[in-house]
Amino acid sequence: MNKNDKEELTILRMLSILALLLLASVACAPPAIKTTALMPAKFHEAAQLKEVAVLPFEGERGREFSAEIEGVLAGVNIGDKQYFSLADS
Repeated sequence: MNKNDKEELTILRMLSILALLLLASVACAPPAIKTTALMPAKFHEAAQLKEVAVLPFEGERGREFSAEIEGVLAGVNIGDKQYFSLADS
């Protein structure tokens, strides 16, 4: 065995040990738990709004953007109830 072979073996051993340590640290990670939290509005008046309207945006993809915002607002639920009602614009 020449010097280069010994260096390669040393590097391979270090990489093997590093891989084992990485695997062990992943195995010890706690399970992820998904939670939902309600945060108070920064401005109390904003929390009083329940009916909203999304006005059309100008530009090449303005209608698509408006529809996307409406979809996000329509998807906000608290419990089993839709939080916002969308007014016609």
